[in-house]
Amino acid sequence: APQLQWVSTSARTDVSFQTLCTTAWVQGRQFMFYEGIVCFEYNNVTKIFDNITLTGLIVTDIVGIVTSNGYLLAWDIYGSLYWSNASDPLDFTPSLVTGAGSAAVNDVKGKIIACLPTRNGFIIYATENCVGATFSSNLRFPFNFKEVPGAGGIIDIEHVTYEANLDYH
Repeated sequence: APQLQWVSTSARTDVSFQTLCTTAWVQGRQFMFYEGIVCFEYNNVTKIFDNITLTGLIVTDIVGIVTSNGYLLAWDIYGSLYWSNASDPLDFTPSLVTGAGSAAVNDVKGKIIACLPTRNGFIIYATENCVGATFSSNLRFPFNFKEVPGAGGIIDIEHVTYEANLDYH
């Protein structure tokens, strides 16, 4: 059987083992983001990860990405959450027409460590608590946020088991 090989269009020397790498599968497209460095999209034709630009975001401030309900979402070092244009996952330029926007999630306590998908939204894991984000179907405010009662925080993404064939963490 032929072996699959991941190839990048650029050699990165600034990625260490401590760099958070998050992935998202949105609208049939696969993305990989290295914290504060670069976002890649996997090209199914060339079998190469291409550098891409997330329009409207400052990549050096972005910590990670997640997907939910057709949106690509990103969070930054300041605790803000951004969601993409509903029809273009690379467009984060705020717009009342496209629905791209951002929010400072008031219920988050501490630094956001990870955002991980669930069936109808995602969970924001912070150092002091967790906040559930539920899809609202509202173009201007696509997610409703509420603190998860009794949930403590985490200090590393590896403290959550989420990559199983289950709908919960």
